[in-house]
Amino acid sequence: MLTFSRPTILALFLSILFLVIVKKDKVVAGLLLLVLVISPFVAPKGLKDWARLINYNPIIFMCNHDRISIYRNSLNMIRHHPVLGVGVNTFSKNYLKYKLPEPENAQTADNMYAHNTFLQMAGEIGLLGLLAFLWLLFNLFKRGARIYRSLSDRYYKIISLSLSVCLFAFLVNGLTETSLYYARVAMIFWYLAGFSLALEKFIDADNTSES
Repeated sequence: MLTFSRPTILALFLSILFLVIVKKDKVVAGLLLLVLVISPFVAPKGLKDWARLINYNPIIFMCNHDRISIYRNSLNMIRHHPVLGVGVNTFSKNYLKYKLPEPENAQTADNMYAHNTFLQMAGEIGLLGLLAFLWLLFNLFKRGARIYRSLSDRYYKIISLSLSVCLFAFLVNGLTETSLYYARVAMIFWYLAGFSLALEKFIDADNTSES
């Protein structure tokens, strides 16, 4: 919340919603609904004025005009190199080659990151590389869900669920930031992923102690 980043706030909100759905917590669900209802009334005046200026467009509200330009240029890069991409860590070096005409309120620099983890990845290693990453994510969450269901100790289950939600929040934020391309931030993602899978080691011991 303290970052004042709208996508980060969205990731936090969706993470809590995810927890509410899994835990079936009606009280927190009601509080989330209340927050949604009162947010437009308690938002700062500057934010209200800006939302009115962009005609309450949710995409512009979350991404801004410049990010939308970056996404268009990123998709143009992917269109020209759909299979293997332009090369690892070369997105910003190649960005200028694929810039499309931009409106005055959405001018971007000649060397940019995609501000979207998935577009950045597709631009650099192609759609094949992106599909491989998505397959890894699918198996990561699938295995995490199996570990969560297999654990019987409530403390371990909370840790397992929380780690999966943290990964989910990281990926939601990655829709508007190249989170996995900043070393200090990326290591958090892989640490959380490894930690969530390491909990599998507790399943047998957990079930033995319960019996």
